[in-house]
Amino acid sequence: MTSTRFLRKSFLFFLAILLTAFVFTAYGGKENDTDGGDRTISLPGGVKLEMVKIPAGNFRRADGKTVRLTKSYWLGKYEVTNEQWQAVMRGYRASQDGTDLSDPSSRKGAKRPVEGVSWNDAMDFCKRLNELYADKLPRGYRIDLPTEAQWEYACRAGTTTNYSYGNASDTDKMNFDGNNPYGGGSKGVCRGATVDVGSLGYKNAFGLYDMHGNVCEWCRDWFKSYGGDTADPTGPATGSKRVNRGGGWFSSARDCRSAFRDGIDPGSRGKGLGCRLALVPDEGYSSGSKAARDTFPNRSTSAADAVGFSGGDRTISLPGGVSMEMVRLEAGSFEMSARDGENFDGEVAHRATLKRDFCIGRTEVTQAQWRAVMGTNPSKFKGDDLPVEQVSWNDAMEFCEKLNDSGKAPRGWKFTLPTETQWEYAARGGKKSKGYKYSGSDKADDVAWYDANSGHKTHPVGQKKANEIGLYDMSGNVYEWCLDDSKKDSSKLTAEFSRGNDRSSSDRALRGGCWFFNARYCRSACGGRSAPGDRGYDIGFRVALVPVQ
Repeated sequence: MTSTRFLRKSFLFFLAILLTAFVFTAYGGKENDTDGGDRTISLPGGVKLEMVKIPAGNFRRADGKTVRLTKSYWLGKYEVTNEQWQAVMRGYRASQDGTDLSDPSSRKGAKRPVEGVSWNDAMDFCKRLNELYADKLPRGYRIDLPTEAQWEYACRAGTTTNYSYGNASDTDKMNFDGNNPYGGGSKGVCRGATVDVGSLGYKNAFGLYDMHGNVCEWCRDWFKSYGGDTADPTGPATGSKRVNRGGGWFSSARDCRSAFRDGIDPGSRGKGLGCRLALVPDEGYSSGSKAARDTFPNRSTSAADAVGFSGGDRTISLPGGVSMEMVRLEAGSFEMSARDGENFDGEVAHRATLKRDFCIGRTEVTQAQWRAVMGTNPSKFKGDDLPVEQVSWNDAMEFCEKLNDSGKAPRGWKFTLPTETQWEYAARGGKKSKGYKYSGSDKADDVAWYDANSGHKTHPVGQKKANEIGLYDMSGNVYEWCLDDSKKDSSKLTAEFSRGNDRSSSDRALRGGCWFFNARYCRSACGGRSAPGDRGYDIGFRVALVPVQ
């Protein structure tokens, strides 16, 4: 009897251990879901996106310097294919120029790599994936382009040879211009076009296909000279070209080596430019821009964090002892655009509603603030307290992205440009508005630097009278970029407009007037527009801090 009771207790104890292990594995172990191996993400239409787990480790570059990657990550088993691209980007337009990106490749075929896509397009693809399929990703991770270090480490897969399979070029293992061999290889097949991903059959030690040839693959970093021995490098902070690796079907064998690197304008859509995706940690990882993850919240963010942070105004500390003051506005409704009989430039009076609190810069971004974040000063009129100018919409967005990279935003919030609705609500004084024509007064001279009083130049921020909530220079000094397009569509005439980065328009909204124009253009109701790549010494911006959608 005693033996039977003992066996029963032992069985129940063993069963409890099994159940505990099952619960931990099924629930607790899935909290981060990053301990497993390869992953497959399901896209619309039954299309699969296969990702290979790449362990942390070291590799030696061709210049002899050692690079250490301290975090594991995933990398696409194949280059992004036409069918994967189309599944995600159907009906999607490029944010930079409005190009229809539904099917950009000149060489069709579901399994062929997508090509003819710029770095900007590839980043739009990553953003779209993060927006639509965040629930299919491990918590705390996001889709992005690989950094140059991540790409080369994965390509080499432990090798030190020219290619991941050896030193001599081989057209059986990579799709390149076979008339241009390298490293002792003989002339081979010159296919003259892309081929289906993985169709050559060769994969490296990590299980990745086509890391050499087929299409050139965009990387995350700006292109500049390498540094020394380093850990988790993410490239320089600024640049004019983005890194491209791996070579393409038209490349010489030399350009397909593991070590070869090239720099290409991020807007270029060359016939052999494609991409491969990475799945990287969202925390403790910086790659010069967080555009790929700024469109959705980290799923570890609590509901309270997503609604708002405690307190009112905030001061953001920047490098070099520079600070940036942010003024908080409570959500509310207001009469937007023309009022009191004004009806200039297509302005239409309407009721607009902002449903969430947000913060906006007390002043326009100054040259000292710009330099602290970006390390440069593009302005024509020099002075630390002068507003930065000669910055495009793209430049201003990069400034915001770098602020996000720095970890300065409260959890569940992000830095960006204000929408037109947010901008005008702030210019009019939010809930404290007294209905002035200009931001803080009915007299332009009280609050604005414009053509009649500016002396044909910008002036230090904060010298004129502030508006009802303590914001300076919302009228005059420099025009200010807004996030959204400049169209006067119905969505802007009814409620909060936060569509922001609309792909259907190439122009971006400008508000506030400037030192160069007359007072009429400095009214809170008045808006302008310009292409996102335009720069002028009358154009600057101010930053908003908003809850992540």
